[in-house]
Amino acid sequence: YAPILSRTSDADTWPDGFVLYATADGALGASLGAFDADAQLVGEALIGTNEWHHVALVSDGETATIYLDGAVAASAELAATESTGPFVVGSLSGSLVRPWAGDIADARLYSDALSQDEILSLLEPFLDPDGDGLDNLAEQTAGTDPALADTDGDGLSDSDELARGTDPLQADTDGDGMNDGDEVRIGRNPLRAGTVAPSSPILHVWTPLE
Repeated sequence: YAPILSRTSDADTWPDGFVLYATADGALGASLGAFDADAQLVGEALIGTNEWHHVALVSDGETATIYLDGAVAASAELAATESTGPFVVGSLSGSLVRPWAGDIADARLYSDALSQDEILSLLEPFLDPDGDGLDNLAEQTAGTDPALADTDGDGLSDSDELARGTDPLQADTDGDGMNDGDEVRIGRNPLRAGTVAPSSPILHVWTPLE
């Protein structure tokens, strides 16, 4: 196992509190109040490497539930016990055994048991409903529309514009009369104003004299 979040007074016996962990094969598990099998809760869904997931452990005093990306991964009649141990992220208190090998972001501990709807609301900022590579939180920061992959309609996705340094809210960042997507397609720099693109194509024909 690899601990994700823990609060227990003894790193070896887990006699109290809780430990939220991942098993060697990637399943999510939790221990509540004891190290023995009767106090373990393990889900069947597996988490992969090199990808982010939202994980939550909820105990209301009677039932313990593990959520993976807002969906119930495992649930059983288990209750966590009070613990004098510290709240630890990515390991067990006083132990370096099997530390979490990866990133953990925005770890939280709530005093009340959250409902599934409340957990889904926590997940909302990290969703990408328009599939443009920016989650809702990043879209809010950039001021772009989370329901549109290309907010300004210039043919470049919002994430592509942020990567290039163009303005995802302005179709023509450099103001030269040609939108950013068209400039990229013909090999021009959308950050440097050039000649204004003609409104219609011009064809020059040379006919030799007879």
